[in-house]
Amino acid sequence: MVNIGWVGNYRRAGKNYGQAYRICQANNWNLLVAGGKDSGLFVEHEDMAGFYAECDILLVTSVWEAHPLIVYEALACGVPVVMSKWGGDCYRNNLAGLVYYDDIDSDDNITEAIRVGLQNQDVLSKAGVKCIKDGWLWEHVAYQYMNMFEKLTERRKPNVTFLTNEMEWSWGYMAKEIKKHVYPKLTIMSLNNKTDMEKLEKVFNKSDLILNHPWHLTSNLNIPPEKHVLCVNGPAFLNPAYSEEWIHALESCRAISSVSRHVIDLLRFTGKPLFYATRGVDIKLFKPSFYRTNGDYLEEQDPDTLERLGELGVNTC
Repeated sequence: MVNIGWVGNYRRAGKNYGQAYRICQANNWNLLVAGGKDSGLFVEHEDMAGFYAECDILLVTSVWEAHPLIVYEALACGVPVVMSKWGGDCYRNNLAGLVYYDDIDSDDNITEAIRVGLQNQDVLSKAGVKCIKDGWLWEHVAYQYMNMFEKLTERRKPNVTFLTNEMEWSWGYMAKEIKKHVYPKLTIMSLNNKTDMEKLEKVFNKSDLILNHPWHLTSNLNIPPEKHVLCVNGPAFLNPAYSEEWIHALESCRAISSVSRHVIDLLRFTGKPLFYATRGVDIKLFKPSFYRTNGDYLEEQDPDTLERLGELGVNTC
């Protein structure tokens, strides 16, 4: 049985989970899913290598991505990837080990790309692993952060704070990775309804630079503009619902950073200093190995969750 991996929040329309399910059903391929934290298929970050190890191909059906880290992680694990060449920076970054498709609306186009990936699995696997080792480990991208920190503060070892409301999800992982692999002095502040505002103000006063992830949720924090760097990794600034927050954030920041070259290009209209500071791969964590199977996670789910997943076409046996 061919195992096709798919990672993401299957409730988000832009991820196109239904398309992946439809294609796998039509070709009798087994679809393995690692979903969001509330999905019943959440896989801990440190266990994702085990998930990738089960997959013959990782399929990315997203309409839009910035820097899809799952692609880089899968390649590090020796798993070829099939995705749209417009679905993030991967094509632009000249990543090896992928098969790209052009038409995101064509099941036939995607199916053919998967077949090509399966037919050339060994060659693509080796090329992907080499690509990541040669250019996309944290040691290869660390200078981007140091360049940003030192340019904006004119100090060799400035005090930098990272604000996030997703400590146990994507942005939180990114902050922890920056602290671990790039800048041990980094202070990470969790933003939630229990945030100590007095403590936060003291952190702001001590900081030379403040990287702000949830810019659309922090308009009331009074971040000092001369220290404020917006972290923009997605197209939320294009959402009319966030227009007021975006204008406020833009007016009260000194610079903008992003993990994506594509996003950087979209933001040139702002006139703000723009910094490309992307994400690397921890090769010690993401390498061909085996930890837990998708089934191990499913065994921990309650009957209602399993029933819901079964209705979505996820194999819960």
